[in-house]
Amino acid sequence: MRNIFLLGTVPCMMPEKALELKLLLEIMNPDQIFVEIADNDLHNYENYMTDEMLFITEWAKQNNKKIVGHGFISDCNLLLEENRKKILIEEFSHLIAGNNWKVFNKIDSEIYENFYNLCSMMIDIKKVEEKQNKMLVNIEKKIIPNGKILIVTESLNLKFFEKNLKNAVIPLRR
Repeated sequence: MRNIFLLGTVPCMMPEKALELKLLLEIMNPDQIFVEIADNDLHNYENYMTDEMLFITEWAKQNNKKIVGHGFISDCNLLLEENRKKILIEEFSHLIAGNNWKVFNKIDSEIYENFYNLCSMMIDIKKVEEKQNKMLVNIEKKIIPNGKILIVTESLNLKFFEKNLKNAVIPLRR
């Protein structure tokens, strides 16, 4: 039997206390973890890797978990034109201020909906959809047939994965 869990992150919003994320990982105790970085970055920390992805990667290694990158280039630019970027980033910063990363896993909430809509204005949706589809194909190729699988992704991708990975659960949804 295979259980798939989805965990959304927001870049630069590492849980204030890493213990919070560590406890969540220990409770889930996944057999396989997908992180949203390129496979070749799993062993080369010189390339860009967000704090939460680095933390999860290190936790997986220390706990002998199978860790897999989603298989895409992590530095792909999905942002729209420069002139809108500054204004939207200010709005984005205002939206996430005072919230923690767990809020952005509650995909039925108003905050998530506002976050999703704002992100949709900041990024090239066509590029995001291409990226999501590539990630899904890669996950389907590499996913283990049985056990607990944790897919860690940007919160923006949660709806896509929930829709396309049947029986996937978002533990922090409520």
